[in-house]
Amino acid sequence: MEGSKDGTDNTDGNLREKKSFVCPVCGNLLHERNLLDMESIIYDNLYHQGGVRIGSPRVRLYCDFEHCYDEEGLTMDNPHDLVGVIDAEFDHAGECTAFDIVEIRPAQTKRH
Repeated sequence: MEGSKDGTDNTDGNLREKKSFVCPVCGNLLHERNLLDMESIIYDNLYHQGGVRIGSPRVRLYCDFEHCYDEEGLTMDNPHDLVGVIDAEFDHAGECTAFDIVEIRPAQTKRH
């Protein structure tokens, strides 16, 4: 499910369009606590693990995550697995300079 633009977000100092996404499994709006962000994906997972060098300035990432919060941000009784499709860009030093969730898909198989 592609994102729809609904305003701007200035939390990281960069003005960008804020998107909202509808879950392709249950049809509900994904709360922002469900959505993947640059810090958790790039810094906490990719950089923290170490041993990874970015070899291309533009990368498409497929990130598994769980839809576990309802539209009000409360924990759901029946969470389900999703995949976020993300376009990221990196500078010559390997720092992430752009992070855009372009699509949310149902997961093909159950994560472990």
